Formats: sequence, structure tokens, C-alpha cells
Amino acid sequence: EDVRAGGGEIHTGFHFKNLEVENAGQNTERIRIFADDGREVSAKRVITCAGLHSDYVAKSGAGGSADPHITPFRGAWLTVKEEYLDLVKTNI
Repeated sequence: EDVRAGGGEIHTGFHFKNLEVENAGQNTERIRIFADDGREVSAKRVITCAGLHSDYVAKSGAGGSADPHITPFRGAWLTVKEEYLDLVKTNI
């Protein structure tokens, strides 16, 4: 609601392919984002929700930093015995 109230748009199901920055560093700078189905969005500011692909999106065409980067790994879940629940308050 807040985004739309501020004049913004929300695009879901937009499978990122590439982006380009037009007029970089100028007052008229725009970001063009392309989807793999041919759709295109142009905006002055962009917020992405790319999950494990967020580092790729940040680096591809926008001149974003390679750090921080996402390092996926296989984890394991353990269960704490009930008598020790008071000792563990967060993920380990």
C-alpha cells in the first residue's frame, strides 16, 4: 500500500534476465530491468526481492559490488531436547 501510495509499482512473477543503467550519474538516471519473458520496467529506483539471486542481480549491469555475496550451503537441522530449551534462544 505504501509503495503504491507513493506512486510506485509492484511487479510480481518478474523473472529477472538483465538490467541496464541509462544516463549513469546524471539527474536523469534510469534503471531498465528486463524479464526473461520480454517484459521491461524502467524506473529511477528499484527494490528487488531476489533471495539467493540477489548478489547476481546487484552485479549484473548496475555496477553493484560483489560483496556481500550469497554463499549457499547445505545445512542440517537439529532439535533441542525439551529440558534444554531455556539455554537456546536463537539459531546456532
